[in-house]
Amino acid sequence: MAEVVPIRRYLTDIANGVASKFSKIDHANEKANSIRVSIGFDLIELQERVAAGEARERGEPEDFWVWIKLRVNRSLQDMRKCIALAKADDPEAAAEQEREDNREHQQKSRARKAASRADSQRPAEVVKIDPVERAIDNLHKTINGFTRDERDRFFARLREEFLC
Repeated sequence: MAEVVPIRRYLTDIANGVASKFSKIDHANEKANSIRVSIGFDLIELQERVAAGEARERGEPEDFWVWIKLRVNRSLQDMRKCIALAKADDPEAAAEQEREDNREHQQKSRARKAASRADSQRPAEVVKIDPVERAIDNLHKTINGFTRDERDRFFARLREEFLC
């Protein structure tokens, strides 16, 4: 049986492929920005037309947000963000700023989660609690819920059990 020898790629070919893939990501991000702005303009048009009564004429909900939620499976918050992008003086710049803000938020969130995980993995500080103090604390918690009669019976029983 013949031995299979894997083809070894040149380092520069691999590096060029990586650069090409990053370029595709950048292009996809730019395209996503444009699409979100376009969605914003469409939502503004829909909002105006629903407000003008087009939906009511067809027996559909008159409130735009109720109407759109029935038709689009996306959060209202995300749709509002798209509308805000479309209303911005420079929608493309606003979309890029939104992406940057999201990146920063994600970085901070990941840092908080990592710190939380590190804290939870740190051994808990062992505090030796005096068993007598713990018993007295528990007695206080128990006795505070007693009526006067129950308290008297409790102490009488304690005397019988432990002091005789």
